[in-house]
Amino acid sequence: MEKITNDFEKVIAVLNQLSISYELVENGPVLLTEQADNFIVGIEGVRTKIMFLTNKKKTKYYLLIMDDQKLFYPMKTIVAFR
Repeated sequence: MEKITNDFEKVIAVLNQLSISYELVENGPVLLTEQADNFIVGIEGVRTKIMFLTNKKKTKYYLLIMDDQKLFYPMKTIVAFR
């Protein structure tokens, strides 16, 4: 758990360094944006999907931010259907 906390702190530090404003809303994983709406009631802004992704070795990290109406197909899923 310490590694995750350290990585989280790195992301926050970069956001601050780049003067990117944010509001942290913590919640567990959800499958539908409609479920996530329960966590953002009363908060203004655009609805988005935000996913923190990593490779299998956990040596590369990606922060994916996209419109909530777009579908996301992980490479693992795409490869499985070929």
